[in-house]
Amino acid sequence: MRFTSETTSNAVSERLFTLADIPGVLWSPADAAGWAAFAPDGRYKFDGDVTGQFWHVIGMRRFEPGELDPYLTEVRRLAQEAPF
Repeated sequence: MRFTSETTSNAVSERLFTLADIPGVLWSPADAAGWAAFAPDGRYKFDGDVTGQFWHVIGMRRFEPGELDPYLTEVRRLAQEAPF
């Protein structure tokens, strides 16, 4: 994994990265005990409490992690031990 940039806004650190030439983003809320990472192809991982810090958006509707998994096969959570 190679981080390509990092910014912080509203107490959330956003780090862009590439892993085997696949881009992704890692968000780490400064005031929460958790993290979330997702790739453009729909794979994602998170750990800890990310409630209200990480979500998907379709149109004007917000979906919490896991809400879309049963309906959209391309959106899927990876197990913690699975490679990203």
